Amino acid sequence: MAKFEDFYHYGIETKIIEDFKKLVDTNVSNGNGIVMRDNSRWDYSTSNALQFDINPYENDLELVTSFCKEKIEKISGKKVYLNSIWTIYGAEHAYHKCHDHMDENMSERNNFASVLYLEVPQNPVNPDAGALYYFMDGELDHFHPITGDLVWFPVSTFHGTYPQEAGLRHTLNMDWIVDN
Repeated sequence: MAKFEDFYHYGIETKIIEDFKKLVDTNVSNGNGIVMRDNSRWDYSTSNALQFDINPYENDLELVTSFCKEKIEKISGKKVYLNSIWTIYGAEHAYHKCHDHMDENMSERNNFASVLYLEVPQNPVNPDAGALYYFMDGELDHFHPITGDLVWFPVSTFHGTYPQEAGLRHTLNMDWIVDN
């Protein structure tokens, strides 16, 4: 059985990711359960990107969220429930400040955050451009995502991304509550 004190990764095949990306893009363009965050007005971790909050109960992303839920439950051996979901479209120089996902709904350490990489710029000149960095057990580590990666880690994990180079980085981000 997997523990949530670790960083997990699952690779998803290209055709499935292409279908998921179309669903997310359609959901955003149709405004289904979407609220665009005004990053100039609020102090969010996202910089130089468009971030859209998605109502976890009123959207057309059941195919995507149920797929991710199934993979996470299979690997973790635990029942999980979607707490929040949002998507980010990052352009050149987009990055995420170091942050965690602890709040009143996610205060238990065994809850976790996940990122599904729907599109990632390829062949960066700087190998760390757009990389996810995170601190676990007092150590800094890095993950260099490619399109189709699904990663998850405890909500208490401080993490962020380095500024990306040219191209689109599109992610679907989901926080999960573990049923104890």
